[in-house]
Amino acid sequence: MILERDVPRAQDLIRRNGYDFACLKDASKLAEYVPINRELQFYRSDGTRLELHWRFALQLACVKHDPERFLQRFEMISLAGAQVTSLPLEVYLLILSMHGTKHKWRQLKLICDIAEILGQPDLDWRYVLREAHDLGLKRMLAVGILLAEDPLEVVIPAELAQGLKIDRTARVLAAQIRRSLFEEPDKNWHAQADYRFQFKIRERLRDRASMLYRDLPSKLVPEERDRQFLPMPEFLSSMYYLIRPFRLAWERMTEPKF
Repeated sequence: MILERDVPRAQDLIRRNGYDFACLKDASKLAEYVPINRELQFYRSDGTRLELHWRFALQLACVKHDPERFLQRFEMISLAGAQVTSLPLEVYLLILSMHGTKHKWRQLKLICDIAEILGQPDLDWRYVLREAHDLGLKRMLAVGILLAEDPLEVVIPAELAQGLKIDRTARVLAAQIRRSLFEEPDKNWHAQADYRFQFKIRERLRDRASMLYRDLPSKLVPEERDRQFLPMPEFLSSMYYLIRPFRLAWERMTEPKF
């Protein structure tokens, strides 16, 4: 995990040590790739893979000051006999909540990570609550905690549960995810969660507005469902730009309410 401005230097160092791009064709595309993505994958001839990240959350999630906000606290841990810099568990709890949300908690291992942290003693829950409140991640955090509570039977620390004030929407989303855990395994668990889920899991109006604004261009382009909603001759296809907002509004009004 590095800052975005350091991506050119970092990828150059990685490539000089025997790695090559996994998806990007060449370094000349880097300038246009980095602003709209969050990671860059590399591979080596012996099969080793490496991922370079410069954001923890999806851009669509509109989490401000990512990753700088999360890189303000560090601690030293022992790893393979060496002392290395790591993030505290309190920071990891927030990051893993965002990561689980991105994947819609499609695998139990994503929930196990949250459960392990919640079981650790003497964590700074005030810091977690303050950061979650400032960044608009309280509902996201609440969903992860509810999933760890059931089916993993984790006891939520009282201070954390009281500070989050878990709302009905968080409980409904957690129940939906919980049911899907016992369905046929999803081979595409790594794929990005659908937009509606990511939208509902944000509790602040301004975060939802930012997500709508960022996603607006793609929302305006007609698709097959618009043509099915109101079939028209090909020479009137430009009218679907006007039909699409009505179709989306109709789906919104007729979808099941929480």
